[in-house]
Amino acid sequence: MPDFVTISVDAMGGDHGPTVTVAGSAVALARLPELRFRFYGEEGAIRPVLARHEALAAVSEVIHCDIAVDMSD
Repeated sequence: MPDFVTISVDAMGGDHGPTVTVAGSAVALARLPELRFRFYGEEGAIRPVLARHEALAAVSEVIHCDIAVDMSD
């Protein structure tokens, strides 16, 4: 069994996108240091927010997605 758990996050989700999803992930990591993260979405929007959370950035991967499902889809 691995010593960590990986969480996949739709970083663009919610009303405020990466600002909220990344910050929430940072809180989760502070409480559960065995977590690792994969953020999916627009890399250019995720990276600057992730850079503000050094510990989270160290245990995270960003997977760029060109296509998104819109609320009207």
